[in-house]
Amino acid sequence: MSRALWTFKDLAQEYKTAESLGKSDPSNPVRHFHVGMCLQMAGQSEKADQHYDTFCEACRMEHSTLDAAIKFYEERLDELKGEGLTVTDDREAYNANEMIEILRKYYREEWERGQRKLSAACTIM
Repeated sequence: MSRALWTFKDLAQEYKTAESLGKSDPSNPVRHFHVGMCLQMAGQSEKADQHYDTFCEACRMEHSTLDAAIKFYEERLDELKGEGLTVTDDREAYNANEMIEILRKYYREEWERGQRKLSAACTIM
């Protein structure tokens, strides 16, 4: 069953829901993703990035590694595509695809930070 893509009304309601649930379950990665998405759509990119980072860390905790989290959402997206749903017409497929992209970006940025630290440590020696 296809679930329509996000509307501004949906985002406003989701933000309220996610904020209240975030207080009772602060480690829920999906709620941080939703809040981040709502903030991004509202033009608050820096706040959105903070929630996306928390989403990634919560995924790492829930799935043990970022690789495992990415694989989880890739498998979920494949399941949805197998049902004939696409990222352009289904909310859950769209979300899964966005979560994969955010996790991959976070993973790359984390790796790059590690490389810079390693490079700095080598120049000190």
